[in-house]
Amino acid sequence: MMGRAKHKNPKSHRHPATSDPKMNLPDENGWTQLMKACNRESLDNVRRLIAAGADVDKGDADGFGPMMCACVEGRADVVRFLLTHSAAVDRADEQGRTPLSWTVTRGDFHEAADALISAGADVNRPDKDGFTPLMRAALLSHVRCFELLIRNGANVAPMNAYWGKTALEMAIERGSDEMRRLAESVRRGQNRR
Repeated sequence: MMGRAKHKNPKSHRHPATSDPKMNLPDENGWTQLMKACNRESLDNVRRLIAAGADVDKGDADGFGPMMCACVEGRADVVRFLLTHSAAVDRADEQGRTPLSWTVTRGDFHEAADALISAGADVNRPDKDGFTPLMRAALLSHVRCFELLIRNGANVAPMNAYWGKTALEMAIERGSDEMRRLAESVRRGQNRR
């Protein structure tokens, strides 16, 4: 499964500007106030919560945290803000998915992906199912993310054990016309080396 349903639409609300000692406690779904703000609320709400002491890395029981909440919505502004507050760039959830993996899975969110890569995200880190960010972008025809990952050193050689295919093979076999052209161009470039 490429994503988790429980991370689609958390309830959102405005937050007071004052510090709340319970702000890092999870709600009934395991989400902190900052997680909800990073997912769907204004950057100003994110700023207020962090200024009031919200933990930028406090996630749910599955390890899904504020950075991932921003990434699944492609919120590059929030990703950049969290990074300036020392949020972990490569912290993985229980499935081994990093913020970069979530960014390229949930959408063609190349601006958020670029912010993560610029901050040192590992472009080749596979999740527990053996999918690298490049493989996930290929399977979902997220062309801008695929191209960004290639430009930033993503390795096209690893084969996913479950699919028995590389990212280029996945892109060529399952991708959009644009994705197939891009993958075939990358393959031709490798053959010339």
